[in-house]
Amino acid sequence: MKFDICSVFILQGFFLIIGVILRVKIPPINDLWGYKTRRASRDAETWKYANKLFAILLIIISLTLMVIGSILLICKYILDVKIGFIGYLIASIVVLGALPMLITETTLAVKEKKRSQK
Repeated sequence: MKFDICSVFILQGFFLIIGVILRVKIPPINDLWGYKTRRASRDAETWKYANKLFAILLIIISLTLMVIGSILLICKYILDVKIGFIGYLIASIVVLGALPMLITETTLAVKEKKRSQK
């Protein structure tokens, strides 16, 4: 089996999951890493909430990415389905489309949490 774009989807998923697992212990507010917005950085409680939610959503995206890669590999190498440029483009758009949703969902959740605390 050759290394191709399908394998890249699976590897990206593994790397994202490993990165999130390594972040289980959320660091204090810092300028180097984490989900950083003005709203999320206001206090330690909000920082932890935002980063924990972001990590959970990132795991979901990672798993989705791995499933897409696995389906493409099965279709291509086991079922002998020809996957052209359009197939890869659609899969990439689905994955990249999830990233803005991840950021938006986290931002809205932090905003709602702050609103409900008032």
